[in-house]
Amino acid sequence: MSRLGRGFPNNQLMWQLRPLVTPVPQFDSTGAGLYSGSNAGSWTHNVGTHAKAVLIFGMWYSNTGSGNATVSFGGTSVPSITGLGAYGNTTWGGGGGYYTYYYVWAMLNPPAGTVTGAFSIPGGSGWAMTINSITYSNVSSIGAGLTNYGATTAVSHTGGVSPSNGKTLVHGLAQNTSASTPFTSYNQNQRWRSSSGYAMLLGDAPAAASVPFTAVAPAASPDWASLIVPLAA
Repeated sequence: MSRLGRGFPNNQLMWQLRPLVTPVPQFDSTGAGLYSGSNAGSWTHNVGTHAKAVLIFGMWYSNTGSGNATVSFGGTSVPSITGLGAYGNTTWGGGGGYYTYYYVWAMLNPPAGTVTGAFSIPGGSGWAMTINSITYSNVSSIGAGLTNYGATTAVSHTGGVSPSNGKTLVHGLAQNTSASTPFTSYNQNQRWRSSSGYAMLLGDAPAAASVPFTAVAPAASPDWASLIVPLAA
């Protein structure tokens, strides 16, 4: 290194040359997940000490329709961000007539350590639920969710945010088919895939103005469902 003189110490030069790094939401962990044949149940999640957001993705079915499921995490009620399916709404052909739903709930500042997540379905009969949680560090806000669905094995859902600096897109896939035939060929960071109950997958990707999420669905019917939620540092 060239000599700069006593009035410009080398360590000061190095400080000035240090690049500015924009923090980005980082994956922390996923929960144990749950498949339940009841209208209520719980699972555990080992949450890191630096986690700043939890997102909970759940697909449920009931024979006779129900209100939307409610969830809690560490005893705190978690609000829903977005979802597909509503009692009496057949726009999304998720299977089982009116009665299949796929939702995501999210909140900031979850408790750390071994945390219990829980769900409750307020109505209907003959229930089934597959649900799991995923946590991230470096998060200050949770954006509005995006939804998509399709009746084909070629899953494709493009989402994005602008500006995208300091942001991460969290993604969930689900289909009213058995987890024994899972989603495959996922093109982004796969974080969890169900091993029982419904076919579900959780993943994420660095944010950009346009980010494609693709996979191969277990079957062409019923419709697969896709939810994207942006996180900002």
